[in-house]
Amino acid sequence: MNWYLQAWKNYAVFSGRARRKEFWNFFLIHFLLVMLLLFVKHHSWLFVVYFWTSLPPWLAVSVRRLHDANLRGAWLLASLIPLGGFLVLVFHLVDSTPGPNRYGPNPKAETAFEPDAPLPPQPVAELLRQRSVGCFIVCGVYLFVGLFMLFVFWGLTYAS
Repeated sequence: MNWYLQAWKNYAVFSGRARRKEFWNFFLIHFLLVMLLLFVKHHSWLFVVYFWTSLPPWLAVSVRRLHDANLRGAWLLASLIPLGGFLVLVFHLVDSTPGPNRYGPNPKAETAFEPDAPLPPQPVAELLRQRSVGCFIVCGVYLFVGLFMLFVFWGLTYAS
């Protein structure tokens, strides 16, 4: 559960690396919540809200997982073409690059971050570099589209 919450805390951090453990624990809990929300009959709007709000953390942890395999985050776009999703799945299953790579130090290293450890204080400039304006714009667009779809769905459901 800590890895799932850690992905939510780092929803706008597209830099760095994520272990397989972090990605697959997030994916497992996310999948279980999606299945649970799909089976709730009269509250399907909960699924729409959860799906659109969980998209930025899922994208961020997926990009960091690809970085751990020393691949660019743009490989996620391959899942939009036929059989590209299988290729991205294989990339998510690949073990991490030993030692540091161009995206940062190996998260499996003994000095790597553990989700239970307290974070050291960071200056504001460093936080702004990690959470770039582009990430906030993307997250804002997803939130806007999700809320728009929620209101359209709600209007179609209760207008009849």
